[in-house]
Amino acid sequence: MTADVLPDPPPHGDRVIIEWPPPREHGMPGWGVSLFDADTGKQIMTALRVTIDPQDVIKAIATVFADEDGNPVYDREPVITEDGTGIRMVNVELTVTGMRIAEATG
Repeated sequence: MTADVLPDPPPHGDRVIIEWPPPREHGMPGWGVSLFDADTGKQIMTALRVTIDPQDVIKAIATVFADEDGNPVYDREPVITEDGTGIRMVNVELTVTGMRIAEATG
């Protein structure tokens, strides 16, 4: 199954907190970050990719599920493309209001 990524929309103004995985013996991995809605505290489970520009760390671009109209979806199942071979996705610009490190488990 492929992802049908729609053209970049204008910024949506959504505010997020980025949670990094716990540090490991040899540093902190850049993969495995989680996004949380800064206003509700709910985890955004639909992000497949997050890009943070080191020159502008208050903005992140996330590739997330999109609804039928191309709007970002943070809390439901994906919409399958018209031909049935992929998932509708959209790149969305997010404002990063904070970063934190997840607590280590185990």
